[in-house]
Amino acid sequence: MTQRDFLQNVLNGILGDAEIQYAQNALTKLDAANQKRRENPPKAVVEKRAENEQIGAVLYEVLTDAPTIVADIQTALTEKGYELKPQRINSIAHTLVDAGKIEAVDVKVPTKGTQRGYKRITEEN
Repeated sequence: MTQRDFLQNVLNGILGDAEIQYAQNALTKLDAANQKRRENPPKAVVEKRAENEQIGAVLYEVLTDAPTIVADIQTALTEKGYELKPQRINSIAHTLVDAGKIEAVDVKVPTKGTQRGYKRITEEN
């Protein structure tokens, strides 16, 4: 059975054993392809993950126990040689939040309102 035949039968409301078997085989193939993709990510993805881990370590060093807004983190990272956009800083910071190393907090900035900031998690927090 071809995929076209399968879809035509589904549209016509015909769901026999052949259609069910075809759907199960298609799902098995999709699962196998997805598993292979997870096990062997592209080289660019692996390199980007390694780079983000390195930047995450530097970002952790930049942070203190006091809340720091993303603009200040961006300035500190620029001084250390990392030219990053605020979106990427937030993305890397969220991985550290998920790992339990830092905490996301709202910081009140005069004349700007409330902005997202991050601080290290200490034993006292």
